[in-house]
Amino acid sequence: MKGSDNLPEVTTMNLPMKRSDFLKFVSLNAAALTIPVLLHAAAFETSLARVALIEPLSSYRSIVMNPYYKASFVPATVAGTLTAYDLPDLAASLTPRPLLMVNVTDQNGDRAGPAVLEQDLAIVRGAYAAGKGPGKLTIRTWEAGQPMDEIFSPWLK
Repeated sequence: MKGSDNLPEVTTMNLPMKRSDFLKFVSLNAAALTIPVLLHAAAFETSLARVALIEPLSSYRSIVMNPYYKASFVPATVAGTLTAYDLPDLAASLTPRPLLMVNVTDQNGDRAGPAVLEQDLAIVRGAYAAGKGPGKLTIRTWEAGQPMDEIFSPWLK
C-alpha cells in the first residue's frame, strides 16, 4: 500500500462563478497516467494556481531508454515529443507556480531512485532555483500510513 492509496475520490461540483475567477483559486492534482495530460494543460493555462503530481513518471526518456518498462505508460505518451521536450520540461515551465511532486516513479512504475531523480528532474530544479521559483518546488515521498495533511498542508500554504 502506498501513501497515495489514501487519496479521496474527486467529484465535480458546480460553482456560481465565472471560469476565469474560478481558475485563480484552482489547485490541480493528478495521479499516475493523468499526469502528462495535467502537465500539458498547466503549461498552457497559466491561471492555474498550483499543481500536485502524485506518482508522476520521471520522464518519457526513461521509457525510451530502457528495454523494460510498464506497458500501461504507453497510452499516456505523446509520439514524437522527445524531439522537442519531455515531461520535466513541462514541469519546469510551471515556475513560479507551486509544484508538488510526490513519489516520482521510474519507467517500471517503481519509486525512482536518487540517480533517476537527479538526471530527470535537474531541469525542473534548475528552473525553480532561478528567477521567481525558489521555495515553490517540493519533491517528496509519501509513505504508507502517513497522513495526507502532512503531504499537502505545507504545499497549500
